[in-house]
Amino acid sequence: MVVVVSACTHCDGTGQEPAPTDREPGEADSAKAEVNKFKAIAQVKKAANPVWVKVYMYAIKYIAESQEIVTSDDVRLFMDDRFPQITTHENRAAGAMFTEAAKRNWIRKIGAFNSDLTDFNQGYRTIWESLLYADLAH
Repeated sequence: MVVVVSACTHCDGTGQEPAPTDREPGEADSAKAEVNKFKAIAQVKKAANPVWVKVYMYAIKYIAESQEIVTSDDVRLFMDDRFPQITTHENRAAGAMFTEAAKRNWIRKIGAFNSDLTDFNQGYRTIWESLLYADLAH
């Protein structure tokens, strides 16, 4: 039996040229990770209580219109105060809601801090700048 091993450095041994790419080595893994991240975000949003999703988005927008800086702690305290009966079993969906708010140009990420509300997510919170507050400030 004869085994042929390709010494070809520009193809995979099949004689076919690899597909051209504009990516640098390692970028494909980064792009795949980004796709997986967005799939995970969509999955947790889908698993969340749909009423909670709508009210949480309302809360983010309301707070973004009311103050310059927005955090998930602000939204959570607002929800606990005004809508205590509306909950979700999927707390990770809060991140998906902030991502959605950023896509809508309501907020943009500017930093992070460790929260005193440490019952989930190890206290790590993103700091968001409101893009709506300045528009409404008089």
